[in-house]
Amino acid sequence: VAMLDYFVGLNRILKSPKMIEISLFDRVLQSSLQDDLTGLFNRRYFDRSLERELKRARRYDKAVCLLIFDVDDFKRYNDRFGHAAGDVVLQSVGRLLRESLRSEDVPCRFGGEEFVAVLPETTSEQARPLIERVIAEVAGLKLDHDRVTISCGVADFPVPGSDAREIFLQADRALYRAKALGKNRVCVAGED
Repeated sequence: VAMLDYFVGLNRILKSPKMIEISLFDRVLQSSLQDDLTGLFNRRYFDRSLERELKRARRYDKAVCLLIFDVDDFKRYNDRFGHAAGDVVLQSVGRLLRESLRSEDVPCRFGGEEFVAVLPETTSEQARPLIERVIAEVAGLKLDHDRVTISCGVADFPVPGSDAREIFLQADRALYRAKALGKNRVCVAGED
């Protein structure tokens, strides 16, 4: 009460304070950083995590690998089988990513049918077996309707002059190359 009086009455820092149970505050905070459908972190959390990991990598001269996954032909799947079936696909891919990655990796739903993952202290070469396993596991998912596949674009840090935006653009270009080469595959930025 004394602290509240100080901030409201004496110092006038707070204009209309509210008391809130800390567990409720924690739930609200968590929901602002998590995708409800997949249970993965959301884009807001991804943006913060990528920046944080790149700063850490610069400081300690470490690698960071960025993965962008996209569900192939998702719009067609959704149009053919309905949004509920599409939601099952997204939930399944999200679960598979969460189970396949290490605890220090950061898998997120970027938006729509795109997923991203930040892999600290990992190069694309080190990540390739994991990525190929995830791609194969998605293709092998037992879904009620039809088979789905995913494609992946990968970019490494450090690359001279690179920042979060540049790393993301490189991984995104690699993803588009994977799509153009037939989908259901991984392409790494800088490889032909």
